[in-house]
Amino acid sequence: MVGETSQEAAVQMDRYATSVRDWREPVGGGPGIARSDGAELDSLVALLARRGCEQRDDPAFTYLRDGEVEAGWLSFGALADQAMALASVLRDLGCMGQRVLLLYPQGLDFVTAFFGTLQAGAAAVPAPHAKGSRASTARLLSIVADARPHLALTTTILLEETRAALAPDHPQVLVTTIEELLARGASDTPVPMPRSGDLALVQYTSGSTGSPRGVMISHANIMANAALIRQSFEHRRETVFVGWLPMFHDMGLIGNLLQPIHAGCRCVLMSPTAFLEEPIRWLRAISSYRGTTAGAPNFAYDFCVDRTHPADRADLD
Repeated sequence: MVGETSQEAAVQMDRYATSVRDWREPVGGGPGIARSDGAELDSLVALLARRGCEQRDDPAFTYLRDGEVEAGWLSFGALADQAMALASVLRDLGCMGQRVLLLYPQGLDFVTAFFGTLQAGAAAVPAPHAKGSRASTARLLSIVADARPHLALTTTILLEETRAALAPDHPQVLVTTIEELLARGASDTPVPMPRSGDLALVQYTSGSTGSPRGVMISHANIMANAALIRQSFEHRRETVFVGWLPMFHDMGLIGNLLQPIHAGCRCVLMSPTAFLEEPIRWLRAISSYRGTTAGAPNFAYDFCVDRTHPADRADLD
């Protein structure tokens, strides 16, 4: 997990809080995110800063190890602080305007890495990490060749494996971890908010029928999409997401990561493996955490019917 936030990052968050202090939700419960002067927040970076100020101690993301046991959680305030600490180092490394490859298993480190990348003014490129097979390595190398990332972030456990996979064809890409970057320390240079038209995300297709293809998504694109989803599903602060879809997957990223920030609500996560091994884990988590939104492809609901027993479902709320 990410270490303690540096003093410099705390100063940066104070600056962000000052800039968003007068922003409020529009009267009437609508999905737009407005400021008291009528202007709208135009990026998730600005919105996370606001959540970190107004909802500092509210739980944002909880991760269930094996789909059952709480392995950690992030409040909105902790996420905002950790993302800012990472963003400060990424800016010092010249990542502003560049692309940062995110190679993570399901977990809270991905959440911090994603928002730290956006706060640094870089574009996040989520992708599945190489799993040792030729196919997964080939897919990863195809994405790296196309995206041309300035840097790749992964976990300590996957670090050497990832370096070995990228080094032969892409030795220029720095492969590192959040922990290594934070250990470097950061300057106190201000980290400005990205503009609405700036590139925020490059999302790649699965590559199952050809080479993966990336779609370039701006901060404005994300905010417009998030607002429509929030309005359609009537998400609000009381909403609770419970999900297992991988974060590099469209439904997992947009639904389980970005939507909770937009709505200011909680999301409970587990790994795809935990669900596939025992679908009842998803249902139990929905029941235990009083989940109100739990999206997945159709096959997941078939699994919940076909691969669970009536006796297991009897205790569900």
